[in-house]
Amino acid sequence: MKLNVWMMMLCSIVLISGCESVTVNGYCDIAKPHYFADAHVTAWLLKNDQQLLTDTIVHNEQYERLCSGK
Repeated sequence: MKLNVWMMMLCSIVLISGCESVTVNGYCDIAKPHYFADAHVTAWLLKNDQQLLTDTIVHNEQYERLCSGK
């Protein structure tokens, strides 16, 4: 009987100790700018995937505008 109580307590402690809350205060906590390795990547994207290049530039400009003070 004591073993059952002890095991129940141990299981409860293990489950509760695994809980952690993560606080995210805003966009700047989770977003990071996207960088390209070199100019060749930009040139390739300009030829082959202009939408991705545009989206990346917009994202980086928004990050700079909102998070430059952090």
